[in-house]
Amino acid sequence: MSKKKKSDVISIDEIKKKSKGEVVAIPDWNGRDEINVRLRMIDVTTHLLSSGTMPNELRSAVDEAFAEGASEEEVREKVIETQKETFNRQDNMEKMVPVMNAVAKEALVEPTFDEIEEVYPLTLQQKLAIFEYVTRGMSDMKSFREEQSAGDAGTDSDG
Repeated sequence: MSKKKKSDVISIDEIKKKSKGEVVAIPDWNGRDEINVRLRMIDVTTHLLSSGTMPNELRSAVDEAFAEGASEEEVREKVIETQKETFNRQDNMEKMVPVMNAVAKEALVEPTFDEIEEVYPLTLQQKLAIFEYVTRGMSDMKSFREEQSAGDAGTDSDG
């Protein structure tokens, strides 16, 4: 990844390029091979909140985080952490399938979710891979911000 100077502002063309997503390998239907799809990063928190498919566990996590005065980023991280925990509990799988479908539908650029579903519906393993791709952005951003803070600490702000 090329590093930009702090003063460089992203251009609209760069944003358009990012919105097209990137090619990502996810498991094939047989679970042994991989297929390539184009995915884009999405705001999982906003999507879940507006989709009406958020399980009670996630709503509780959001309510708790807001009550504690958490920032938007902290709320987002809490939702992602809670959602991963919820995925891992068998009793919540039925509640999570609509959420996983919503995330896959929003993140899949090429082929689209609907195009795939018409021919050969995605497996749970494929949907989880898409979810992992989308949520990895939060941990990437956290490490990026930590690097920025460390770099800023050694910078003389007097210019």
